[in-house]
Amino acid sequence: MTNDSSDRDRRSAVDDRSAHTPEVARSGPSVPSDATSRQKERGVAEQPPIQLLRVLDAAKTLAISPRKLWSLTQSGEIRSIRIGRSVRYAPEDLMAFIAAKRDR
Repeated sequence: MTNDSSDRDRRSAVDDRSAHTPEVARSGPSVPSDATSRQKERGVAEQPPIQLLRVLDAAKTLAISPRKLWSLTQSGEIRSIRIGRSVRYAPEDLMAFIAAKRDR
């Protein structure tokens, strides 16, 4: 009998604790953070995320082969960004390369 009453006591204690704990939001942040709110108050515009292109995508953008892109990168004609062993290209750098070639 003591076993049944102790089980009942434990269950009621757990139920009491869960009734007093606040709900935790599990979804993404729906309320802007303080930093974001302060930026908006000051008129600071949010910057879009930087999109970097992989070698194949950059080569397709320029309508050249990946090998030619690598050659232009090695000669310093096109700027690249190295992240570990990966090489990425900023679209602005590709557009600057096109503009420089157009001006010739």
